[in-house]
Amino acid sequence: MFNYQPLSSNDTYGFRTQYNEYQHISNLKAGSIVNIIGIIASFKDARKSRGTDFTNSCIIFDKSCTAPGSGLLINFFKPLENSLPLFNDNTAVILLRNLRVNPYNLNVQGVSRIDTEWILFNKKGNIQSKSNSNVSLLHEEELFVRDLCIWWKNKDGSAPDIISKKKLTLICDIVPNSFYEIIGEIIKTFPINSNGYTIYLTDYTSNSLLHHYQWGKVSKWNGPYGKMTLQCSLWDSTAAFARNKLHEGEIVQISNLLGRLNRDGILEGVVHGDKHYPDKVFITKISRDEIYVKELIIRKSLYKSNFLINKEIQEKNSKVTCAYQHIPITLIGDILSFLSPKPLFVPQKFRIRARVIDFLPVDLKDFARPFCKSCQETYIAKCCCYTSYPPDEAFIWQFAFLLEGQDCACIPVIFFGDDAQILLNDDSIMPTNLRKDKKTFNLLKQRLSIIYGNLEEAFSSEQHNRIQTPWFELCIMEYIVRKTKTDKGQRRWRAFGIKLL
Repeated sequence: MFNYQPLSSNDTYGFRTQYNEYQHISNLKAGSIVNIIGIIASFKDARKSRGTDFTNSCIIFDKSCTAPGSGLLINFFKPLENSLPLFNDNTAVILLRNLRVNPYNLNVQGVSRIDTEWILFNKKGNIQSKSNSNVSLLHEEELFVRDLCIWWKNKDGSAPDIISKKKLTLICDIVPNSFYEIIGEIIKTFPINSNGYTIYLTDYTSNSLLHHYQWGKVSKWNGPYGKMTLQCSLWDSTAAFARNKLHEGEIVQISNLLGRLNRDGILEGVVHGDKHYPDKVFITKISRDEIYVKELIIRKSLYKSNFLINKEIQEKNSKVTCAYQHIPITLIGDILSFLSPKPLFVPQKFRIRARVIDFLPVDLKDFARPFCKSCQETYIAKCCCYTSYPPDEAFIWQFAFLLEGQDCACIPVIFFGDDAQILLNDDSIMPTNLRKDKKTFNLLKQRLSIIYGNLEEAFSSEQHNRIQTPWFELCIMEYIVRKTKTDKGQRRWRAFGIKLL
């Protein structure tokens, strides 16, 4: 009989055949495409996904899974329900080829691809079903499956701590109508009644479904601000423990937490008691030496440093306002490296935090440019319609700032027409011939000094290392400029949504 050669559990691969290599589950890395064989510890039946597909899932393990929580969650997606692997209580093992491994919270999970193949086996190691009739099974693969079934049977058909321990979920990944195990810092406590207790918990990640705590608008709230805090209602023995043992500022671990939406559509958590074990408590203090806690503390430190910067911006530069606060802040470096999945004719919009380090034209008198109403273009000496200035001379705002972000990346941003007029927010400062109209020119300099500080003086004295310009927020829209139809085009950014007060 042909025998396969299993490898040590310390090796990356469980075993190899002539055509495939199968990895140990404990050695899987995010971003890889793998072949694996594992015992099914639990599964969820098929259901409609949030998109157009059907989905189901399972958790599997193999001989390499010795640490608690080291089993692998696998999610399957298919347009048709009967194309999914349909598990039942007699399903014991699954063989998978071309499975993608994605990062998931602080671990990894498997996700099916369009070319993922699978074979289900019963407890005797016999085939139950396949992803399609063309999927083949080598004799050494069949031997490996049966050996795995025997090993599992000798363990009484269970893997208690390997799979039963739920993986921790970040607050940013919580959705309604699912149960979770989370870690967080207690921000605030509030008694409901003799049987209930409320805690406000954060792990310093954001979830768009949470209540938005705005700085300066909630007098009795000390942070974190934004959508970072989950209100958790605890009941029964869990509530009694929290009321008597826990305090604000402590870091705790909560299990059996159900995510749900309240009447206002805000995400919250609830933990009920266990009817069969009424004394069971689903919350506990956790050591600060735990890796999850250390990562939470790092996120807290980053939040505090960013909050202090944001607070300074709002306090020192209260004369600048930025609309469209629902657009998240994006680092300039991320924008420059961003490759849009959308067609190039679809403009991309961002909100950034930046300061002015240069401007163009170099002479502020040229911030208002001659504009031809006929051809709708600015010009210097002449336009497309005339050999000299048009008889009805008109001007329009057209200038650019070189902006530096908090990541030290720089981006040129154009202010043009109505967007520039909204920035100035002053009817006495209208586009005109600034070389002739000294009054408007002086008003313009005074107005723009709000955002470019001492920049002009630093340039004139050639003291570039002494530039002190304030931080502010604005929105920018990316677009593509092409000189010819075959030209790939160049990326440009135009400002909008910013106003001087």
